[in-house]
Amino acid sequence: MGEDLFCSDRQAFPHLATRLAPLRMVALPAPVARREIARHRSRFFLCREGDVMTKRDLIDEVNKRFPHLSRRDSEVIINAIFDSMVDALAQGDRIEIRGFGSFVVKHRRARQGRNPKSGVLVSVAAKRVPFFKVGKELRLRVDGKDPGTAEASE
Repeated sequence: MGEDLFCSDRQAFPHLATRLAPLRMVALPAPVARREIARHRSRFFLCREGDVMTKRDLIDEVNKRFPHLSRRDSEVIINAIFDSMVDALAQGDRIEIRGFGSFVVKHRRARQGRNPKSGVLVSVAAKRVPFFKVGKELRLRVDGKDPGTAEASE
């Protein structure tokens, strides 16, 4: 596909501009872009389902929003955030980010499982696994609803 971009210019999609953070945009290859230009009057369109945002994309976004920081500083910031989240979850702490969601550690008991290939019973040890519960605002935004108006209708 094309080069991944973050676009804060919302003039191409004014109906999405209210109360939303900048959406991830992707540049299209030339033949596809020509069709999209005709439909959206822009050479960018919203990412399709299945596109991936990477740590590098987050670093680039921090670098773009805070141009006084170097790319290395942005990378250190993102790594520090992720490292502190991993450390907190490893200690069994809960991480809550209002409007986004919460990360918790769930405890799975030991159990008897089955090898799918052979059908033989195997013992599965107890373990702790990270779990993410989406917040209400994020859930509404992903569903294409405005969190401000959705609260009034509920």
